[in-house]
Amino acid sequence: MAEKNGKGALVVVSGARTAFGAYGGGLASQTATDLAVAASKGAIERAKIDPGKVDEVVMGNVLQTSKDAIYLARHVGLRSGMKQESPGLILNLLCGSGVKAVATAEMLIDADQAEVVLAGGTDSLSMTPYMSWGLRWGGRMGATEMFDGLDIRDTLPNASMGETAENLVERHKISREEQDKFALESQHRAKKAQDAGVFLDTFRIYNQGATKCSYGHPGCICEKY
Repeated sequence: MAEKNGKGALVVVSGARTAFGAYGGGLASQTATDLAVAASKGAIERAKIDPGKVDEVVMGNVLQTSKDAIYLARHVGLRSGMKQESPGLILNLLCGSGVKAVATAEMLIDADQAEVVLAGGTDSLSMTPYMSWGLRWGGRMGATEMFDGLDIRDTLPNASMGETAENLVERHKISREEQDKFALESQHRAKKAQDAGVFLDTFRIYNQGATKCSYGHPGCICEKY
């Protein structure tokens, strides 16, 4: 949630999120819209703002994985109690989509196009479908090919995100040992923070009662094979 205070300065007044769910885990049946609505309601409640005062919704979303995905920002606004006149904008800057949504909210307020904006990002990998282009016109004779929507391959360089990571490893001479050490430390930090309740107050408790993240492997160790 972002708005201008009485002195004309732009401020972020609150924030909320759901817990991160494991792939195919407890939140797998919830759409990206559902998750965004839960977090949005939490942010609005914490800001103590009348949802009818929100002028616009800006949502970052990469994978459109549900039937209502093209209306995502609009549905988030309406289901969170905002007035029908408040427009919704969806944008895609891949991994930076949520941050770009916040930056866009700032621009809207600076341009005096809005006073209060709800901004965020949402995706659900678990809901990503398989797709078949051309099936609308019938399979006819021969095989019909299905494509995994999670294969986020950039067709221009013909490379996936994983292949891009391998290219960076070669370019910057990052060893496997360095990667494993960093990954292990990240797991341990996540476990320590979760046990200490860090960021717990940012969670919007979902209807499944998820109050902690279900990702990670805190007991992992580094071994050579």
